[in-house]
Amino acid sequence: EPGIYLVFQEKDANTSYRVDAIATFLISVPFPAKQENGNIWQYEVEVTPKTEIEGPKNNGVIRVTKSLYNTETELNYNPPENEEIVFYVGLFTDEACTVRAAGTTDMPLRFLNSDTATAVFENLTTDMTYYIAETDGQGNVVPSAVRGADSILFEALYPNGQSVSITRHEPEGEISFRNATRGLPINYYYGGTLTITKKTLLDGMDYRTNRVFYAGVFTDAKFKDLYTVVKLNMDGKSSVSVPLEVNIGQSVTDSATYYITETDKDGKPLGSGQEFTFTINKDGGKVVLSPSAPDDEVIITNKFTESEEETEIEKEASTEKGTIGNPRTGDDTPFILYVALMAIALVVVLLILVQGLKKINKKS
Repeated sequence: EPGIYLVFQEKDANTSYRVDAIATFLISVPFPAKQENGNIWQYEVEVTPKTEIEGPKNNGVIRVTKSLYNTETELNYNPPENEEIVFYVGLFTDEACTVRAAGTTDMPLRFLNSDTATAVFENLTTDMTYYIAETDGQGNVVPSAVRGADSILFEALYPNGQSVSITRHEPEGEISFRNATRGLPINYYYGGTLTITKKTLLDGMDYRTNRVFYAGVFTDAKFKDLYTVVKLNMDGKSSVSVPLEVNIGQSVTDSATYYITETDKDGKPLGSGQEFTFTINKDGGKVVLSPSAPDDEVIITNKFTESEEETEIEKEASTEKGTIGNPRTGDDTPFILYVALMAIALVVVLLILVQGLKKINKKS
């Protein structure tokens, strides 16, 4: 309706991640708009409010990622298999890294079968610039170069600098640095990421399911030498991906060959049959990784057929035929039993009719 309106933002409109608030203002409808031939009344009024910064100041988050890096090969490398290596990083408010950020302590960077590790600093004051530095876990900044036990020179390198700024508008920041060496330490290796993706189809369409599948990773083409089993929990989806860190070798000329197929939870390979079929996007499930090409993806697609497609997420997995079986329709009616009962009833009715006709014929 025509009139003068007061426009304001509700007090509780902001969340912890929204910091813009509109300044309260008055607006009339209709609004007088200037034209060449004089003013006219504008009944459709569009307004762009001014904003002012409000909201929390202590919801900042900074994620620090560190990688292990060989300066000779310019490649990332992994610590010894199944051995956790821990480094530390500190957060400071001065460029010299002498003043610790309030409320923070050294955060661990835990490496396990991976060339990267991440630490997260939370509840930071926004509208500030912070600085990171590698520490010894006791509050002391590690010098730029130290000699390890294996006589390999370790050095913290900051290719993107050591500073990161966060604001109330953008309260989350990220920064990365490297633990560099000249050469490869003993028992360290070049690693890669093998991503295994499971897709399920029903009559050619995406099929959401709660089932759990398994993929076996082998080191031989006959699927005898099992490297590991990967659990693929669909969790109501038609596609799920699981990244797997794998060992490639200790030289830039090394390569690693893996073979992937569908298995049960114990790593026993399963074959395509009448109940289901599966295809793999790699010939024979074969994947070859190298330090120069360390990442690849294997897609296993299960194809089910059903005369009537399900209309909702499958409630439970089939247990009678293992983890993989015919997709269920949700109708557990004992169909054969009902057919048998109907046949018996029909025979009884026919017998009664025959007996009735006999009696009628005798009377006549």
